[in-house]
Amino acid sequence: MTPHALWRALLARPWALGTDTIRAYCAGMPPEYRGRFSVETIAEHLRLLEDLKDTPMRVRITPFEEGTFEIVIAARDYFSEFAIITGLLAAFGFDIQEGFISSAERYILDLFRVRSLGSQRWNSETQSQFQDELTWLVGLLAEDRFQEARGHVNRRLTEALSGRDVAAARLGPLDVQFRNQTTRPWTMMELTGKDSPGFLYALANALALRGIIIHNAYVRTTAHEIHDRVGITDRHGHKITGTRLQAELRITTVLIKQFTHYLPSAPDPAKALAHFDGMLDQLLADTRAGRMPAFLREKTTLDFLARLFGTSDFLWEDFLRRHLDTLLPVLQKPGPVVRDRNELARDLRKQLRPATTYTERKEMLNAFKDRELFRIDMAHLADRNTRLEPFSLALSDLAELVLEEACHVCVTELHVEYGTPRMSNERPSRFAICGLGKFGGREMDMRPISKCCSSMTGPE
Repeated sequence: MTPHALWRALLARPWALGTDTIRAYCAGMPPEYRGRFSVETIAEHLRLLEDLKDTPMRVRITPFEEGTFEIVIAARDYFSEFAIITGLLAAFGFDIQEGFISSAERYILDLFRVRSLGSQRWNSETQSQFQDELTWLVGLLAEDRFQEARGHVNRRLTEALSGRDVAAARLGPLDVQFRNQTTRPWTMMELTGKDSPGFLYALANALALRGIIIHNAYVRTTAHEIHDRVGITDRHGHKITGTRLQAELRITTVLIKQFTHYLPSAPDPAKALAHFDGMLDQLLADTRAGRMPAFLREKTTLDFLARLFGTSDFLWEDFLRRHLDTLLPVLQKPGPVVRDRNELARDLRKQLRPATTYTERKEMLNAFKDRELFRIDMAHLADRNTRLEPFSLALSDLAELVLEEACHVCVTELHVEYGTPRMSNERPSRFAICGLGKFGGREMDMRPISKCCSSMTGPE
């Protein structure tokens, strides 16, 4: 049935919805939706929109065969709502077998056929929990509390992804195509490839954060293979016609697809996903400048990044502070966790050689310390079999060396300004530094060394 024929058939019924709203939905509905459901069923779905008076959302859940459900969601349209819905479905352990998504006149109407992936039965109590949680999340979106809603879904996804076996799922390529038809006011982005946990949620999030509006979509998964079509425009409602923007969206989509495959291997998948989304902005900036990092083509890179980004906020902030091109050697070949102490000392002296002032020595010493901290962590994370003992030993060696050099820099500066300190017998006075706790026991971890060395080489 054509959109016009459907609209005429629907108008034969009494409606509280305006005719323009019904016309807009008929025009925006995926053709698979119009072909699958009768006029009577589509009218039932649209009736849910008429009930949106005192609540931002209505949900209807219908069970089918064992472990399979139909979920119809009618709601007011808010920023990133599609991402929140798909993320919560994934958090509840559901695989979207088929989905029909449309939006018009500030409303959305979504229908999903989902299948339970876990052993948990989706009884009436669980269904009520899903509806209450989704209504609460959409309420947060209505109050512009997007980050709070996203943080909750990320935490719920962490629980759902824990224990998943990455090796059991085969990582395959993703094909991304863009179609611009003159009869449609949006660009159709077509995706085909292997499915991965949380992919649709991560993709919808990334599109929303980059000002891409999802108007409608048809998603289908068969034998772990996705066949999705998403109607999108930019934030101004224009089609995605520029080759550069299409290339950026293709890169973003493929990287998200590959990255979400490895999310279960991250210590904290929610943290890894949030950090990776931030890195995408840097990658796109480098792509515009013609500097697509080659290390992303390596099969092991995104697995490594999932574990890296899901491990430490400190590492992520350190990663963001630097340019990707300067980190490539560290990411590709982090080297052994423990370096030879003499080699480390020679490297430090070489780094400090160009410094001629106290301020320059202090800054270069801090830079050396930061680079080595980052390298040690990269080497530790890159080797899944590494033990904690070499990690602590490497940090202790670095702390001793940096502290020794910091004292040398400070003493030299003080001698210039005040002369050599002497004892009562005129002999030069000496001093000692005592290492206590983890430093004294050569059992350093990241927090003490960062605090200790920063204070020793920071401003007076």
